[in-house]
Amino acid sequence: MLLLEHVLKQVIQETYPDKKIYQDFTIRIVPKELKSKHGQYIQNDRKIEIYNLSRAPGANFLTTLHEVAHHIEAMDLGETAHKETFYARFYPLVCTALNKGYLNQEDLLMDSQDSSDYKKLCQYYGNSFAKEFTESKEKDTVVVLGAYHARALLKRRDFSYLS
Repeated sequence: MLLLEHVLKQVIQETYPDKKIYQDFTIRIVPKELKSKHGQYIQNDRKIEIYNLSRAPGANFLTTLHEVAHHIEAMDLGETAHKETFYARFYPLVCTALNKGYLNQEDLLMDSQDSSDYKKLCQYYGNSFAKEFTESKEKDTVVVLGAYHARALLKRRDFSYLS
């Protein structure tokens, strides 16, 4: 969970560099499978809860970003709802995550099977926004030795490797 929190705070810092207060939240992973929701933001406690861990990792990361967007909107407006103001905060978080390689278009499509976020983002920002960010994402070099067993995961995350 510390890694998840670290990555989220990195995405927030890069998306909103002048807003340190946005990083003031806690995350709780709840081992429950719910049909009604994948996560929730508890405004009074500044707490994010994530459910349905059987979903794909990228879909769970999107749920967490979704809840972070609720947190940011609540910090800005004192309330949060699934309106255009919410998606105006969620969209740059998703774009940063796509640009950094934490998400890819496949993650968005997996999430769209049981969430309306991708459809709403496409409605507000166009159908090709994910593709544009996936193609233009930043490229960093990481040298990993002895990770042949992880090549499939690395390939799904758009890493290239030399054998």
